[in-house]
Amino acid sequence: MNDRIGGIEAMMKDAAENGSGRKIAIWGNNPAGEMLRLLLMMNYRIAVSVCVDDTEHSYSDMPCFSPDVLDGKSAEYYIIAAVGFRASVKERLERFGYRAGTDYSYFCDCVKEMSDERFEDTHGNIITGRYGEADIAFFGYDSRIVIGDNVSLSSSHIFAQTDSLVEIGGDSVLMDSCIYAYDRARFVSGSSCLFNRLYAQLYDDSAVSFGEHFIVYSFPGKRLLVHSQPDTSVTVGRYCTFSYGVSLMSQDGHSIFDVRTGENINSTKEISASRSIVIGDHVWIGLDVSVLYKTNIGNGSIIGANSVVKGNIPNNCIAVGSPVKVIRRDIAWSQINASLDINMCGADFIALTEDDTAERKK
Repeated sequence: MNDRIGGIEAMMKDAAENGSGRKIAIWGNNPAGEMLRLLLMMNYRIAVSVCVDDTEHSYSDMPCFSPDVLDGKSAEYYIIAAVGFRASVKERLERFGYRAGTDYSYFCDCVKEMSDERFEDTHGNIITGRYGEADIAFFGYDSRIVIGDNVSLSSSHIFAQTDSLVEIGGDSVLMDSCIYAYDRARFVSGSSCLFNRLYAQLYDDSAVSFGEHFIVYSFPGKRLLVHSQPDTSVTVGRYCTFSYGVSLMSQDGHSIFDVRTGENINSTKEISASRSIVIGDHVWIGLDVSVLYKTNIGNGSIIGANSVVKGNIPNNCIAVGSPVKVIRRDIAWSQINASLDINMCGADFIALTEDDTAERKK
């Protein structure tokens, strides 16, 4: 385990120590910049005055401006660069009159090797594979990002902290998506996956995996949301298809305490160890479904739109509702719409529903 201070905390400390008496500007119209803005307010009571970047649209509700608005204003602004290393960012900061450390903090300004298919920095972070389309930044140490052959990373962000791994299988597409891996987190996807508008936030010591040939469809305003709490895991099998607005949540989002004892009742290390999500192979999940922790969905099943899933769902069944209930068993489904041939479902996924006595009694 690495005890060096992480990049997010380092940049916040720099702002608190060196930015006193000046406004704070964040260079980075991305999820990392938004997280920095919120953490600065919560932990240091420092409000960010302006966000700048070269992107056209603002990532959050805070307006984003051209970096040129900061030209010649080092006496007025202290800048946090919340982006992966870009030579152009450093060049412009210096041209605008800002000095490293004194006037700006740029944790990712530490390149050791940089080519089309490999990146390494002095913090021990490494990228292998063609990564140029994505906005990638390391805010920690000794992490790895592995990009397979023939992968498209259009309009996507990948952020990694310390000792984490992000691995995208070959022949996959990551489009308009974001993966944020905290300390010792693991995100692994198989080959030939299509992630359209994925937002995955992996907290410390958590793991998320998607099997090969995974597909998620997109719609304006709808994302596949994956939140893995510390010490939990989310596992999705092969040949799964998700519709718009699905969420996979291995956490409650906030800590809950027993008022009488003061004990945490929902997110200790021991409790979290049992809060996994397992989705089998060839599972179809419908529009706006929420899958909660302690869920296991069997191979070949379908979850209907707007359902809330928690518990065990057997194989080859249809389950719908909030809370979800099985409404039909012994089914198989095909990704080909209006197919009249059951064999199009795939021989491996044509099966009777196995014994589910406990489910039937509900």
